[in-house]
Amino acid sequence: MTFTATDMNGNADSCTATVTVLDTTMPEISCPQDVTVECTATGGTPPGDPQLADFFAGVDSTDICDAGPVITNDAPTLFTLQDTDVLFTSTDVSGNSNSCMAAVTVVDTTMPEIECNSPATVTPPDAPISFTATAPDVCDDSIAPQITGYDCFKFTRKGKRVDKTDSCVVEFSGDTVTISDSGGVGDNITWDITATDDSGNTATKTCHVEVANPGQ
Repeated sequence: MTFTATDMNGNADSCTATVTVLDTTMPEISCPQDVTVECTATGGTPPGDPQLADFFAGVDSTDICDAGPVITNDAPTLFTLQDTDVLFTSTDVSGNSNSCMAAVTVVDTTMPEIECNSPATVTPPDAPISFTATAPDVCDDSIAPQITGYDCFKFTRKGKRVDKTDSCVVEFSGDTVTISDSGGVGDNITWDITATDDSGNTATKTCHVEVANPGQ
């Protein structure tokens, strides 16, 4: 800025001074509320999951000098099964920054999906036959289902159930059941499966095959 002084005779003198505008004020930042989400991938939940859309959209920042301060965060590539703090940072064009923190809690309440992997019927003399159960899980990819027992029975023409366990030769170990002798045409064989993931969610299922008449 130039300042000039002039007297009544027109004599003038001037000087200059510099005004420097500084921005040393941090932006204001507000964080979203802490959130709890369901595990949707092996070991956790990715930041791009729809459950977290409102969480990341919930951060806001204003600055008295910069109309659009830049907001960043240190979110991981996968939120694991625990509490994870996310640091949000707002930085204005002058380099002033301010931060706040919010937490993401990932839980797993979804049971495994047991798959019998067996056909509806078997036809003699297709024995021995083995069926291996699997238990896909959204969050845990290392589940080993367990077969806990079996039953063998037949229905009479009147619909009465008749136990035939003694005539069936069935063995089971871990996730595999092996039918060495079905006992006869028309028999039904069932086996019970249990699967538990790392979070303690347990699923049970009964699998079933019927012994078909080979002449049909």
